[in-house]
Amino acid sequence: MRLLWIQPGAIGDFIVSLPGIAWVRQKFKPEWFEVWAERVNVPLAQASVYANRAVALADTGIDRYPQGEPLFKRLQEFDRVLSWSEAGAAAVSQRHANSCFMQALPAGTSFHVLDFKKAQLQNLFGSALTGFPPHPRIHWTAEDIQFAKAFLPNNQSHPIAVIHPGASGKRKCWSAANFAAMAVRLAEQKGMGILMAEGPLDASACDEVSHLMAASLVKAELQRLRLNNLRQLSAVLGRCALYVGNDSGITHLAAASGTSTLAIFTATNPKVWAPRGPVVRVCVNPTVDEAWARLSGPID
Repeated sequence: MRLLWIQPGAIGDFIVSLPGIAWVRQKFKPEWFEVWAERVNVPLAQASVYANRAVALADTGIDRYPQGEPLFKRLQEFDRVLSWSEAGAAAVSQRHANSCFMQALPAGTSFHVLDFKKAQLQNLFGSALTGFPPHPRIHWTAEDIQFAKAFLPNNQSHPIAVIHPGASGKRKCWSAANFAAMAVRLAEQKGMGILMAEGPLDASACDEVSHLMAASLVKAELQRLRLNNLRQLSAVLGRCALYVGNDSGITHLAAASGTSTLAIFTATNPKVWAPRGPVVRVCVNPTVDEAWARLSGPID
């Protein structure tokens, strides 16, 4: 069987889909399993445990109207299509008899998005999903591991904490002052080196944190972390002792990388969007003191 999984969405949306992708491949053992995703997420799906091939959605033509014949010819290479994409759903359904389009998470729900996707697969295949992974996991290549070792050598004198003050919108962001205060405490009281993860839209928030830290009495060691390849970024995060960030895709990435993660929610619902991982703690609109105390609390 040749199977295609189409998964649109931002970084966090894709990461919470990884357990389903892993389960479907393990369950059906298709001779060829392909994943179509947003370009930024393609490296995450390229691990052999997930897909034989990963393709950027923009390169497939599925999001164009009208869809061209090359798309439909390509789809006929697959025996089954599982898709969470609204783009092209009607046309593809008419042209591929064994295609199934799942709905996105309904607005206003309090169901966790990963559990919602699991329930969709259970309804589709009509049985309990034995062996379904409890949380996403990022798989690294040998090259990714070597890259991370070069970036953070074993002989570092301090454990490393990562802060990420950015998110997809300002309403989802804890204040720069809070992130700066947390970073200073981590440096002063725990002796940690500080990395500040910076995405393409995070420059302003990161600049503000940098300025506030520079003005503090504690001269914390601060290095900016800018990596476009998410699998390489994950490998670096996996070598860090702690990650503190907003409700963002990179927070989901840190949790799935196995890093001890403190996820801070301000405007969104953690019952729906809390990252899943082996060591995750969640705070809702915390003060710096409350977030600090949560670091030593039970995992969620």
